[in-house]
Amino acid sequence: MSKKFVLSLLLTFGFLILSYSGVSAATFEFSPATYTFKKECESSINIIADTKGAESNAADIEIRYDITKIDIIDSNPNSPGTQIDISSADAYEVYVYNLADETTGVIRVAATNFMSNLNGRKTFGTIEFKTLPGVSTANFTIYFTSPNNSLDSNIADAYTSLDLLTSVTNGSYTFVDGSCIEDTQAPPITFIDPRNNQTGVPLDTNIQIRITDNLSGVDLSNTIIEVDGIEYRLGDPGFSYTGDLLNYLITINPTTPLTADQTIIVTVRTVDNAGNTSNRSMAFNQPYVPPVIYKTCGETCDIENPCANPYQCESGLCRLPSCVMYGDENCTCDPPPYVDSCDTETIIQEIPVVQTITKFLESTGIPQVINNIVPQEIKDLAQLVSLPGLTSGLLSLTYLTNAIMFLTALRSPGVIFAWLIGLFKKTRNPWGIVFDIETKEPIPYAVVRAYLKGTKTIVEQRVTDENGRYGLLLPSGDYRLEVEHPDYEKSSFDVLISNDNDVVPKDFPMSTEESITKEGFSLRIFFKRINVFINKTSLYINSIGLILSILAVIIRPNLFNFIMLILYTVLLYVYLRNRRLKVKRWGVVLDSQTNLRIPYAIVKLFDRESMKLLDTQMTNSQGAFGLFNEPGQYAISASVNGYRFPSKLQRGLARIPGNDDVLQLDIINKKDLKVKLLMDPVSNTLTGSNTENAGNKKGEINSPFGN
Repeated sequence: MSKKFVLSLLLTFGFLILSYSGVSAATFEFSPATYTFKKECESSINIIADTKGAESNAADIEIRYDITKIDIIDSNPNSPGTQIDISSADAYEVYVYNLADETTGVIRVAATNFMSNLNGRKTFGTIEFKTLPGVSTANFTIYFTSPNNSLDSNIADAYTSLDLLTSVTNGSYTFVDGSCIEDTQAPPITFIDPRNNQTGVPLDTNIQIRITDNLSGVDLSNTIIEVDGIEYRLGDPGFSYTGDLLNYLITINPTTPLTADQTIIVTVRTVDNAGNTSNRSMAFNQPYVPPVIYKTCGETCDIENPCANPYQCESGLCRLPSCVMYGDENCTCDPPPYVDSCDTETIIQEIPVVQTITKFLESTGIPQVINNIVPQEIKDLAQLVSLPGLTSGLLSLTYLTNAIMFLTALRSPGVIFAWLIGLFKKTRNPWGIVFDIETKEPIPYAVVRAYLKGTKTIVEQRVTDENGRYGLLLPSGDYRLEVEHPDYEKSSFDVLISNDNDVVPKDFPMSTEESITKEGFSLRIFFKRINVFINKTSLYINSIGLILSILAVIIRPNLFNFIMLILYTVLLYVYLRNRRLKVKRWGVVLDSQTNLRIPYAIVKLFDRESMKLLDTQMTNSQGAFGLFNEPGQYAISASVNGYRFPSKLQRGLARIPGNDDVLQLDIINKKDLKVKLLMDPVSNTLTGSNTENAGNKKGEINSPFGN
């Protein structure tokens, strides 16, 4: 081998080493490198490893500190020795050594990677510590002498195992007095003397204010006190104080005399050493303002002696506003005579909307025809009984049921409160039905409350609708659900919500309170029968009321008759609209043995793919139901005491594999939808065996709930 070849090989190898070492500039540093901490409080600093673009698969560090100043907090008390925190470290995968020697003041940590390399700047570990009493400064020093010294701190190259570490940044810290608790509260301000709204305060008085802050303390240098428009700061004449930064008593001796016969306003603006600001104002020596004496109807009035509402000052006398408008000199002060003497109908007819309606009616000739056709005796009778009285009477009859329901609800004010809240809350798919355990009828207006399990904290509450259905919107967690109704005993159960806003199918049976007497129960049934009667006749009552209110407006177009006409028009529209939107009952639940209909069975409709509950309903007294029925693929189930679903004799609806409690239901054309759900009677139920109804004739309604 020639000398030239050996020389060129050595030069090439040396060049590669020099070029490689030129990019090897990894560092260890503390973050933050300098900071001011609170004395004897738990503090922390991060150890940062930065490869500056090189690839590293291992590193070790040695840190030295003064054991007479620093106490290292053990991050893992269950392991022998004191260790720094590596739970948030992301520089390396495995930490093979971690020990803080509190006798020598040396921390050694070593780590390595197996799956990937460190390239860039990452956290190597965190030192949690606190100072010993009396310490005001302390340092953390990374032991490093030179690259490739395996006895000091090192960052290894992933390919050559050479040391990449070329520099370190040590930590230097100061410590001051203060609370270890983070201060987020503004300093309270208290006016000692004079007090807020105090009167008769001498003009040469001193003003005393107390400002406290039990955590970071009050920053007195940034405190401003403004008295009667003049600002006072620390060091200004008239500004003095006693106490310390946790409790200052400030005295302001005004350098300028306070203004007489004028409200004095004092404003304090301050801040604590954590940056929380506080502002407060007060006033004293407010001049006495005599109360305004309002005049009543017929009394003299002027700017200083105004009229009481609703009177107006006209020509120095208090009079009613409509009398002033129409110049009625004979207008009396009392409202009842005033209504006739000021001619209310004339006033109402001047309203633009009333004029338009009146002119339209006159153009049709209907008022004139009615006036000619109706005999005078009928007119006199109408005047005697008053058509407005008839319309208001019919309206009262229409609202009788609602009034009874409201009076009943007064026994449990929580029902009304929950119902009012429910008007403005987002609705959701119903979870289930609340029903009477004896009659199996749904219970409307029962309050369903969701509590955090083990507490009295209400998360959500709803009121069941007219069909006894309820639904809640709950985030994931453990809850206790309670159902309450003034006529029933309270019922509750625990529920676990796995995902936010999950639907948890649950039906609540409720039993009547033992304290309710038979007379009270009969009275409830009586009100219920009145409710049924009025619901059946509401169309006729509203129609007759609308006709009578139209006649009343034609014969006597006053404000009351117009209001009654509008009310009846709205009521009839709402009734017809609700009737049109009422869900058509397209299914029945039948006894598979007798083919008789089963009343008060609970039917649930699910989305077939997700098995999410979409709708819940209880069959009526005829065993019929009508759920959400948009076209799609669904699953359906039914349940009732004394029966099993689905029936072995069920035809046309297939079972869902793996779920024997529901049937497949495909809705293609909802107009032609007719479904029969069969249920098998179960012997020896709580209400009797299935043979009890064997004597029922075909066409009768079968009741599985006993007598």
